[in-house]
Amino acid sequence: MNIELIPEFRDIKENPENLGNPVMRGILAGCLFDGSPEGIDKVIERYRANNSQNLYCWAENGEITGVCGFEAHPGYVEVLHIAVAESRRGRGIGGKMLSELRKRYGMALEAETDDDAVGFYRKCGFKTAAFSKYNTRRYKCVLPAPKTLYISDLDGTLLNKNAELSEYTINTLSKLNAKGVDFSLATARTAETVLSILGNTVVNIPIILMNGVLIYDIRKKRYLKKELIEKDKIRQIISAMRKTEITGLMYSIPDGRLITYYENLDNRALRDFVEERQRKYNKQFVQTDNFEDTGTEIIYFCFLDTDDNVHRLYDEIKDIDGLRIEMYRDIYYDNDNVWNLEIFSESASKYTAVQFLRENYGFERIVGFGDGLNDIPLFEACDECYAVLNAKTELKEKAAAVIGTNNEDGVAKWLEENVL
Repeated sequence: MNIELIPEFRDIKENPENLGNPVMRGILAGCLFDGSPEGIDKVIERYRANNSQNLYCWAENGEITGVCGFEAHPGYVEVLHIAVAESRRGRGIGGKMLSELRKRYGMALEAETDDDAVGFYRKCGFKTAAFSKYNTRRYKCVLPAPKTLYISDLDGTLLNKNAELSEYTINTLSKLNAKGVDFSLATARTAETVLSILGNTVVNIPIILMNGVLIYDIRKKRYLKKELIEKDKIRQIISAMRKTEITGLMYSIPDGRLITYYENLDNRALRDFVEERQRKYNKQFVQTDNFEDTGTEIIYFCFLDTDDNVHRLYDEIKDIDGLRIEMYRDIYYDNDNVWNLEIFSESASKYTAVQFLRENYGFERIVGFGDGLNDIPLFEACDECYAVLNAKTELKEKAAAVIGTNNEDGVAKWLEENVL
């Protein structure tokens, strides 16, 4: 019977008593010049006394099978010690520890070693260079930083309360681009509004639009990926609209051109939405008498209405197979009674869109930022994720940490402190 191993890379120093663990000490002895009890004590004491040095263990189903000591420096992580239990060698545990370390810190790894261990580092992908030290041949081993993508939601996250990029955030994004850092966006907005918001600010990786329905390459000015709603699902959505007497917006993308249709603007929230985008972003909307007779390649429906109306419509469509539905309170209204309901193909999400970017652009590590419930799929696709202070509680619980609010340039400040 195969037993599933549950690996864990955890901090030994988190509980000082762990530094005396005999299994951990025995494994650590395997990579020390002096593996005597006294020699182990000296190394353990250095880790205990130096807060900048970390000691982690690799555990499988609670059993410690590997030990790794390291110190983070600006731009790289120095591997001080690494060892695997003798009975578990040859199973890739040492490589897994280094891979996890590189992913967590997002930086290059460096180590110094001897003839006996240099083969291990080479096998793990390190570049090695020999040098002489104390009349002994030693090797400097370097593994470049993982290719990393930083990706942020817009509204409530990167944008301030006025739905704009602050000067501080614009300057930070410009620095990222100048440094060659890969950055992208994952938003519910369309290309037209995003491009207007960005202005001259460069985003060097294709962006995720409409909650993952579209992926758009800004530089090439074309859509790389689109997810259509099936025709029978469209008919069912329109039938639910007629039954509840609620209308909204329908998005179509024939021949790579995004067209937004409406039948009527019969509530204030919907009128405000359209008027703002016409005024601020020069976005075009097309009036039609009947959605059923309009458009091809339908990708998206959007409704803005009162809490009661949105939930009535939701109740009518929630059991339609093949759809993904996002429903949330509008953050730009002081009145809590204005809600958004967005409908699109179940094959579209920020998760699948992030995976597309990972696979097609070779990203080994992805770091995400968000604020709303529709960012949960984004967080699930990322290796590391951060919620702004104004984020929903459910999202904060999934975050590695909570950073400053969108009005405090939380994302930009995190990038300044941790990337630039």
